[in-house]
Amino acid sequence: RPAGHLPVALSDVGAATIGDAVLVAGGRETSGTLSAQVYLLRPRSGAA
Repeated sequence: RPAGHLPVALSDVGAATIGDAVLVAGGRETSGTLSAQVYLLRPRSGAA
């Protein structure tokens, strides 16, 4: 799984990731909280 693929994360996690992914795509300027959100969702997907 390539790191940085939002679609993959979306399909992996679900609606929860969709919201965060959308924020990342629309709020890339604040690449601090959004980035952390995506990172949190990534390990979650792997653990599941």
